[in-house]
Amino acid sequence: LVLQPVEHFLKLVFTLGFGSAPRLTIDHQVNHSVTLRCTSQGWYPQPEVRWTDSTGQKITAVAETRIQKDATELYQIHSTLRVADIASDTISCIIRNPLLKRHHKKVIAISGFFDLKAEHDVITAVTGENAILPCRLITKHLPPSMELQWRKVGPGKAKTIYLYLYDESSPLVNSYPQDDKCPMGYLSPNRVNSREWLRKEYKKKAEVFKGKEFGKGNISLKLNNIQVKDEGKYVCSATANSFHREIIIEVLVRGKKNPELEKADLTKLLFYLPRS
Repeated sequence: LVLQPVEHFLKLVFTLGFGSAPRLTIDHQVNHSVTLRCTSQGWYPQPEVRWTDSTGQKITAVAETRIQKDATELYQIHSTLRVADIASDTISCIIRNPLLKRHHKKVIAISGFFDLKAEHDVITAVTGENAILPCRLITKHLPPSMELQWRKVGPGKAKTIYLYLYDESSPLVNSYPQDDKCPMGYLSPNRVNSREWLRKEYKKKAEVFKGKEFGKGNISLKLNNIQVKDEGKYVCSATANSFHREIIIEVLVRGKKNPELEKADLTKLLFYLPRS
């Protein structure tokens, strides 16, 4: 009878279970590519790591995976995958125990590749008139949940003007900033799990495009009856699946020209012109 060391039996006990469920996160996003990070621990023997797209196709070849033992002789996994703008709307990280033939799987939605664009980043408005602050959401696939927001960030204290939230997986209840509630109706009848919020002082001042324009990604903000106090910098932002994009629009306000003053200035100009 050959006696085995205690360490051997401990390792056999470890194989009766398997490691922790993977933690799958979005590490960072650059333009239209994103880096995903998958981590787990407590595995024995050395596990297999596999990445797949929404069709089940393996994409492990482009991943960078590091598997190493920790102080307890169990294996830790650190795997990263950089994904470009692909057709798949989900990515899965699968870690498998080869002896037990069991695996943990974690799925993350990446349908939220998006960007924000504006035709102009400086808007010159005239007092008493209306102005449109341009902002367009560029995306191929609308993510299952998103937050859209307009804020004024200067001069003075930053404040949220408009907020729109939707989540297809769960209803939203009273998801408004706590300091100034002014709930409005649903933004889109097709999205029952959505809410929008407008700061009280902007109830008649600001509005967003709705219906088809919003469906096309037009999330521009319209400011009515522009005044000098409306001058400043405004931020249009969108957040989904840890992606965040924002653009800054600067509003310059100039006074409305007075026809009587213009006529007086013209008279003075004619008076001083040399006579032949």
